[in-house]
Amino acid sequence: AAGVVGGFRGGGRAVCEAKRLGGCLDVVDGLFAGSYGVDLHEALSSGRMPLGHYTLLHVEGGAITCARDHLGCRPLFIGRRGGLLAVSNVPNVINMMGGSPEPVQPASILRINASGVSARPYWRPAPVRRCGEGGLANLLRDALLESVKLLVERRAGLFFSGGLDSSVLAKLCIDLGLEPVLIASGMPDARDWRNIREAADHLGAEVMEVEITQRDLENAVKELEHLLGRLPVMDAAIGSVFSIQARRLSEAGVRQAVAGQGADELFGGYMKYLRILEERGYGGLGEALAEDVFNLHRLGLPRDSLACKLAGVELALPYLLPTVAELGLGIPPELKLRRTGGDAVVRKYILRRVAESLGLGRIAHVEKSALQYGTGVSKAVARMMKLWGRS
Repeated sequence: AAGVVGGFRGGGRAVCEAKRLGGCLDVVDGLFAGSYGVDLHEALSSGRMPLGHYTLLHVEGGAITCARDHLGCRPLFIGRRGGLLAVSNVPNVINMMGGSPEPVQPASILRINASGVSARPYWRPAPVRRCGEGGLANLLRDALLESVKLLVERRAGLFFSGGLDSSVLAKLCIDLGLEPVLIASGMPDARDWRNIREAADHLGAEVMEVEITQRDLENAVKELEHLLGRLPVMDAAIGSVFSIQARRLSEAGVRQAVAGQGADELFGGYMKYLRILEERGYGGLGEALAEDVFNLHRLGLPRDSLACKLAGVELALPYLLPTVAELGLGIPPELKLRRTGGDAVVRKYILRRVAESLGLGRIAHVEKSALQYGTGVSKAVARMMKLWGRS
């Protein structure tokens, strides 16, 4: 089998840092957390990988060695056509050569040579030490604070919805003395605008508001599908919001965007988890949450990362640094969907405890629609695709 490398949109800063450290990799795409004091060549050979969101790829002696970060926050795909193997962080590159792109598993190092493909994992979540509800909330708050310290630049954009996940990140940034540029977008009649403005007032922050037009959506979806192939309505809606906001940040000179991706899967934010709890109990809920976290790498995270990369903006996801995700995965599901008497269930209960400890007041208890619905974008994309002859 031969190896073909194509379609990589590398992260310029990361490439520069890798070279400065003497790890002159062929491709480095991503964001490394905190200190860059790591030899990336040594990391690839030893499996002691740095924290961050990245893909690494090295070609030497007729072999390709590549790796993906712990949760798959950066895209990496492999595909085969006959005896030819292709590796790319843009899945449509593999589609166009006649292959079928498959996501490389997160937390794994892949070696491709004439003998075929071999993979070895380098990380599995460790068990969380047992402690009470208050102790777990404190551990989670501290882990998120450290994640923001490690990942977030002083003047980063922050995708802000006025909901729990983004408000927690905004408050942590402000408490650390950072200067986040809060940005929110939606259709002119979106129902999220009120929540956004009220939450920003509570934080004492200003928000860059972007009203999305139909033309914005058309351009964003076409660009994304050029990289990812044809998208379902939901993915097109979410990806287009990220793309539009990232482009506006780029125009303002901001080169990093922070988002709350992963919080719903880690802490039980989606409405579907109520049904799973009812049908399968807490055991089944825990299994479903873990499955959703470990499936984020397949399309959701590549979609969001590439949407930002199109605008030259690097995406930082503090909830998906492995130190936070490991803790989130280990928190009992009873503290994620909390029964409060009768039929009432509070979603993301443990994260709401964190929000309370940060002084977020009513924001800690706000119930909000998913991004694609609260912004009004999902309906607009569905109408647009219908006009394109797609159901």
